[in-house]
Amino acid sequence: AFYAVVREKFGIPSQLTCSLFRQVTASYKTLKALGKWDLCIYKRPTMPLTYKRDFARNRKGMTILGGPPKAGKSLLALNLAICRSFGLPWLGFATHPGKTLVVQAEIPQPQLQFRVATMVKGRPDLITPTLAFVTQRGLRLDAPQGAEELRQAVSTFMPDLLVIDPLARFFSGDENSARDTGKLITMLDHIIQDFKCAILLVHHTSKPSENARTGGLRLRGSSALFGAADAILILDRARAGFKLGFELRHAEEPPTMQLQRSESLWYATTSLWTSSATASEYAAVAALLADKPLGWRELRAVVIATLKVAQATAERRIKLAVDAGCIE
Repeated sequence: AFYAVVREKFGIPSQLTCSLFRQVTASYKTLKALGKWDLCIYKRPTMPLTYKRDFARNRKGMTILGGPPKAGKSLLALNLAICRSFGLPWLGFATHPGKTLVVQAEIPQPQLQFRVATMVKGRPDLITPTLAFVTQRGLRLDAPQGAEELRQAVSTFMPDLLVIDPLARFFSGDENSARDTGKLITMLDHIIQDFKCAILLVHHTSKPSENARTGGLRLRGSSALFGAADAILILDRARAGFKLGFELRHAEEPPTMQLQRSESLWYATTSLWTSSATASEYAAVAALLADKPLGWRELRAVVIATLKVAQATAERRIKLAVDAGCIE
C-alpha cells in the first residue's frame, strides 16, 4: 500500500522504491541486533542513478573496478553481469535489466563456465541471451585490428554494458605513458559514443609504496586513466572479508562498503545472498515475469509448476524476491 505513495511523493524509480523498504527494515534489524533502539533518519540522496550502481543508465560513462591481484574483481564484475540479466539487486542496490558483454582474458573458458555455474547453482536456464562472453587472449585494443574486432563484437551483441577484464591483457602500449593510455581511452570513448553503452574496466592497482596513494590514484599506470573515468570502484581484502570504496566524478561518494563472499561466489553487504534464498532462486522467480506480468495467484501457480516446488516454498520465494526488489 505504501509503494505507490512513496514512489509518487519522492519521485524515485520503481526498483529503488522496492529496495527502500528493505534498506529501512535492515537498519532497524541492525539496531535490534546491537541491543539499541533509536529513530533512523534518512536524507534524500542527491546522487544520480550511477550511485545506485545502475551503470547501464549512465549510457555514456566509463567505470573502473580496481584492486590488487587475486582480490576477486572478476567475480564482483560477474555478479553484476548476472544480476543485470534479471534486474536483480547488486550489493543491495537496484539494477535495471540489460545486456552485458564480458570480454575477458583472465581465466580459461572451462574455469569461467565453472564460476558461472557455481553462481547460478548449476542452472544454465538462468543464463539468458542478455549475457555474453568473449574469451580471447592476444587481443590488443590499442591496435587497429584489435579495436575493429571489439567494435564488431559490440555491434553484433549490442550491449548496454561492456566489461573488459583485465585491461592490462588487452593493452600493448606503455601503461605508464599518458600518450599510449590516451589512445586507448580515445578508442573506448568512440565505443561509448557510437554504441551508446557504458564500459566497466577491470584493472589492477599499483604495488604498495612508501608514498601511499589513495582511491583512484592507486590504479596502475598513467593517471590519464583515472582522469578519464566517471566512477572508480576499489576492491580490497580486509580483515573480515572485503571492502569496496568509491570515487565518483559527478556525484557525492557513498561510504566504503564492507563485503563478504559466499561459497557460491556472491558478494554481499548483508546476509541476503547467503540466506536460504540464493541468487538463483531470485533469478528463477524474476525470469518467470520476463514475458508478461502475472498476478499473485498466477505467479504462484507458475512457480509451483515450473520450479517444481511446494506451495509454501513458492510463496516464500516470491515474498523474498519482492523484498529484495527483484519484482514488484
